[in-house]
Amino acid sequence: MLLDDPIRLLLSMDPKKIGLRIRELRIKAGMSQSALGEMSGVGQDQISRYEAGRRPMPESLFAIADALQVTVDELLKPAGPTPPSRKGRPKKTTDDP
Repeated sequence: MLLDDPIRLLLSMDPKKIGLRIRELRIKAGMSQSALGEMSGVGQDQISRYEAGRRPMPESLFAIADALQVTVDELLKPAGPTPPSRKGRPKKTTDDP
């Protein structure tokens, strides 16, 4: 595959779908946004923005794919079922089993 093919695909895709896929693969890898940011050289704040639907820069996408140990093609595949959000979950208390 030519280098500009993933870039064309990136530019044609819905950025929210890309963000869901980044999140899916990050969670599958057992990484926090902070860990992915550190490993990729892309800041945690940018990882958060990408996952929220901001379109990643091509060089960031390559760095994120590398940190997740996947190809850019794999990163741009459609996301599977949405992983559960940690927000809104009740916090465990000492009374919980």
